[in-house]
This record gives sequence, C-alpha cells and structure tokens, in this order.
Amino acid sequence: MTELQRAFFEDLAQIEDAAMGNAREALSGPEVPAWVENEAAVATLRATLRSRDQVDALATFVKEMVHEAVHSVLVAIDGGSASAEVGRVELVNEAGVPLGDALHELYVDYLLETGRMS
Repeated sequence: MTELQRAFFEDLAQIEDAAMGNAREALSGPEVPAWVENEAAVATLRATLRSRDQVDALATFVKEMVHEAVHSVLVAIDGGSASAEVGRVELVNEAGVPLGDALHELYVDYLLETGRMS
C-alpha cells in the first residue's frame, strides 16, 4: 500500500468516524446542531432513543451505513458496478499516476490494520 493510498484511506476512515460522532452529537447534544437539515427527524429520534446505549447503537449503525456507501463508491471506481460497462473512473495523483486497482479491498485491509474493523 502506498503512502498516498494510506493517506486517502485515513481520510475515508475519518469520514466514517465523524459520521458516528456527528450522529451521537445530533441525538444527545443539548441542542440540535446547525448542520442538521431535517430537524423533525432528529426530534423524532431524540424522543424515541431513551438511553445512551440506544444512541450509541444508532450512531454505530450510521457509521456502518457510511462505510457501506464509501465501500460502494470504491467498488464503482474499481470497475465493479454497472457503470463499468460504459467506462471506468480512475483516481489519479497530481502527476496523473493511478491510485491503483482493488481500492475497495485495500480500504478494508487498511481498516483492519488500523483496528477500525474486525
């Protein structure tokens, strides 16, 4: 795994981590954060989730859903989706060198290496 791949995967992992933290903040903070677009949905969840364990469970689920989205985008970039029949999208560095193939697999490897996935 290259240094750029590791840095990119760390960015993606931090997005997943932030999603969990943001969900927790929106559901249990003193006020609904300004970045929340659907306050009614948050109000419904706040009224329903009674314990810290329930909030944590939902926040963990949100992180899993963000992971699924990130992984699906990487699969599409790797040519593993229907869009590959039309053409492939490729991530390249500033010199035009491709970031590589099998990014979705390398990303999971990175998460396992860093203890974010088991």
